[in-house]
Amino acid sequence: MAEITGTQVVSSSSVLSSGLTNPGALTPDGLMLYMQTRLGGIDSQIDALFHKQQQIEEMRKHLTEISKHFDSEEGVTLKSDDVKEIWAEVDALETLDPEFAGQLRQELKDGGVPPSYWGPDGQLMPDLPLTAEQTKGLKDSIDTRVKALESSSQLEMIQLQSLMSARQAAVSMCTNLVSALGKADEAIANNIGH
Repeated sequence: MAEITGTQVVSSSSVLSSGLTNPGALTPDGLMLYMQTRLGGIDSQIDALFHKQQQIEEMRKHLTEISKHFDSEEGVTLKSDDVKEIWAEVDALETLDPEFAGQLRQELKDGGVPPSYWGPDGQLMPDLPLTAEQTKGLKDSIDTRVKALESSSQLEMIQLQSLMSARQAAVSMCTNLVSALGKADEAIANNIGH
């Protein structure tokens, strides 16, 4: 019987047998194969979480840039450059997470800004004054998104800590087993000839 792992094909009988006396014993080669497979799986999960953390941080930066345009207690009048910058940030978010960006676009439209303020291209028209209430609605919408990203990031950090502990436990177990196998072989060698 052969077992396929990654690009290797290893005979189960060569991995599990250590001679005629105990065909079910785990060999050092089998232990290394297990370790390689186990650590490979954990490492790929850790890499995915690192990538997700980087993506969340990038998204948070874009949202912060958008939010700066609505930092006013009295309301704002967005100039043409402001509108371009806002939608450039939303477009950048779309390359990271299209669903998130689509929801943000909708939330911005639902943020208390009258429909007449939106151009045919779906973007805010420049040089129209936004009241303090409209500005607050837009800012609150963005801040809610930032908080959701931060919560997600914190949960993923907990998951990352768990994976790091699992990795450390797997390495420790393997080290102990290799040490035990080495001691057993040494004891057998010492007993030969006595």
